[in-house]
Amino acid sequence: MAVPMKLGYADLLIGTAAEYLVCADLMLMGYPAFRSDQGCPYDIAVDVGHRLIRLQVKSTRSARTFPQQKQRHITGYSWGSRQGKGARRACNPAHFDIIAFVALDTRQVAYVPSAKVKQTFQIPITGHTRSTRSFVDYQFLPCLETLK
Repeated sequence: MAVPMKLGYADLLIGTAAEYLVCADLMLMGYPAFRSDQGCPYDIAVDVGHRLIRLQVKSTRSARTFPQQKQRHITGYSWGSRQGKGARRACNPAHFDIIAFVALDTRQVAYVPSAKVKQTFQIPITGHTRSTRSFVDYQFLPCLETLK
């Protein structure tokens, strides 16, 4: 008989799964990637040409509907960039180079330079006519080029 998990523990497992997914994505591209210890201001370290790139990972389990202006609703992925227990602290972009937004249901990753991170980050999948943003627009190599 399965024992139900407490919500906090389940959330920790979701975050860990996202970190492993990002590591696998980077390793499949040929970059050595390693998870950091708890308490570090970044989640993953990547060796890119003998340079250490620090990644913060944010995850969501699935797409959902969120309201927009003029009573419209959009279905898509949404992440908050705050961190810490209860998301009380704003992320400090000086602590990491890239933030990886992970959609666990589709196993997709969007890589964004830390300088471009705002309070929330969204990738719509339906209902948004002005934007054609998708995970394809947020690949690791173009993101890496912006850091140079």
